[in-house]
Amino acid sequence: IGTYCIYNGKKYYPPKKQSTTVTTSGYQYSLKMDAYYMLTKNIPCMYDKSNGGEAGWSLTGNIQLFCNVFTSILAEAGVTYNGNPITFSCDSTVTSDAKSMDFSSVSIYDAINLICEKFECENWVTEDTWHFGKCEIAGDYVKLEEDDEIVTPSRSESSTEYANKIYAFGS
Repeated sequence: IGTYCIYNGKKYYPPKKQSTTVTTSGYQYSLKMDAYYMLTKNIPCMYDKSNGGEAGWSLTGNIQLFCNVFTSILAEAGVTYNGNPITFSCDSTVTSDAKSMDFSSVSIYDAINLICEKFECENWVTEDTWHFGKCEIAGDYVKLEEDDEIVTPSRSESSTEYANKIYAFGS
């Protein structure tokens, strides 16, 4: 799917937009590379592309049915991990109840996050598998307060991995 680099056996792709600074001697670029699954931000979530595709559509089903739709869209777009097709895995913490969803001109990445909101779960990627599940800890809850038990997390511009939620672990 275009330009990429391989680092430590993993492919990284440039996002659509790169930051550019105009200087007196020309343009200066700060190259950024994203993990392969961030390509899904550029792939429209269109249902039934064989008939031209529908950008706005509705579907009622369990999370596995939505995953099957995403699998076929990603396969048609040619998104793979080291040549392997992308698969989806739902663990037992995700409900198998059918839910109704409406999509209107969203990317696969955004659609996956909408699914997570609807099914009250999280998602993460390992190699060629996109996982759905819940991070649950049994037992009593512990109150964590900023500047007491936790410190403010720092942010780095040179991230190679993306987090959609942060969980505290440890003693």
